Amino acid sequence: LSRKAKNELNADYVLINTTGWVGDPGGRDLKLSKILAVSPEYIVSIGNLEHITSFVERIYRVIKVDPAHALRPRSREERRSIRTNQYARHFQGAEVKTIQVEKIGVAYSFLWTGKRLQSADIKRLNKEIGLEILWAEEAPDALILIVNASPPPQVKKSIEESYAKTVKIIAPEELKNILVAFGGSGKMFLGLGIILDFNPSTDELKVYTNVKAEDVEFMQVGYIKIDPETFEEQGWIERWSL
Repeated sequence: LSRKAKNELNADYVLINTTGWVGDPGGRDLKLSKILAVSPEYIVSIGNLEHITSFVERIYRVIKVDPAHALRPRSREERRSIRTNQYARHFQGAEVKTIQVEKIGVAYSFLWTGKRLQSADIKRLNKEIGLEILWAEEAPDALILIVNASPPPQVKKSIEESYAKTVKIIAPEELKNILVAFGGSGKMFLGLGIILDFNPSTDELKVYTNVKAEDVEFMQVGYIKIDPETFEEQGWIERWSL
């Protein structure tokens, strides 16, 4: 977008207002990734951000300023309330839509990125796990299974040794209320969605979204769970846990 603003819109200046998330590994990753992706001429650092600027000021010009005295840091609950209101506004007019997962691209998840296993392989795994396998696929780096209950840890270890790759065993309820982003037709972002249900037998994903299902070409799986009725955050899932 920065390059488009400069090259196509002939903008004299491009100002990128980033979020206030600057702490913990996630915040550090996000800020450094944005800086390295944009390669800005100047970085304005507001407040004490030495844990980030100590690196980037070796590469870019950093202008350090003090925060305005009239401003006060928002509490965790205030920030959560603001996000809830933003989600509610975004999902105005949203409806339950059905998406065929195998017809779209998926990112930030092992699930839905591999090839479906043949029935003979599934039967063999059923015996090894001792549980009904609802969905099974294999990617170059992972075996992904959706089952109706969690098997003992030693079973997962045995399968990993047999396949010599990461094994993801997922319960259906783990997918519910995960926030996702949709894109397509040259647009990286069409809108957000909340996963309501996945039917392994029909390959159908039920999502709450205001994006047209026919416009979706790819989906990015997030790490936040959102209540589709109150739009409050229900917690986070571990990155790449699916």
